[in-house]
Amino acid sequence: TVMLDLMPLADNDRWGAVLAYLAVIGMAYSVGNFLLIVALKWLVMGRYRKRADPMWTPFVWLSEGITSLYEGMAAPNFMRYLRGTPWLPLAFNVLGCKIGRGVYMDTTDITEFDCVSIGADSELNAGACPQTHLFEDRVMKIDHVSIGERVYMGPRSAVLYSAVVGNDAHLGALTLVMKGEHIPAGSRWAGCPASPDRA
Repeated sequence: TVMLDLMPLADNDRWGAVLAYLAVIGMAYSVGNFLLIVALKWLVMGRYRKRADPMWTPFVWLSEGITSLYEGMAAPNFMRYLRGTPWLPLAFNVLGCKIGRGVYMDTTDITEFDCVSIGADSELNAGACPQTHLFEDRVMKIDHVSIGERVYMGPRSAVLYSAVVGNDAHLGALTLVMKGEHIPAGSRWAGCPASPDRA
């Protein structure tokens, strides 16, 4: 019906109205995708908590369903346009994350939202990932990822579940912080797995 509505405007050379109409429809579609995922996340999953469930159980299927819908609808149609703006942390907080003020995020790679906390003035660069779950021996294990204040996460770096990154820590590009590790405040780490950066 959008095209049918636009045809009379285009026939009358009202291109400004065509562009305005498309902008409004596009924005409504994007925001609608996000709001649908927010509603489904809270209605179906509620609040994510630390847990371990066998792969072939309803919880895992529902969780993966919400993740797939988020990654297929909200992330490409809404969240990616907020990357690098103050609005992306706010959108993640609506989904359940605990993200402080002044956080710069150039990534939409978060799944179990309630299990992520990021301190104020931290920087998560392109593709950086607080990874709150892993499948181990056909068991989905979920736990919290805690990232302190003023932390720098380089592009494509990842922090696995149960890990804590202290304030003012620096994780280089492609750094992998293993599950359960504690990165001391003010330290510099790089590599896969992460080790102290001597550079």
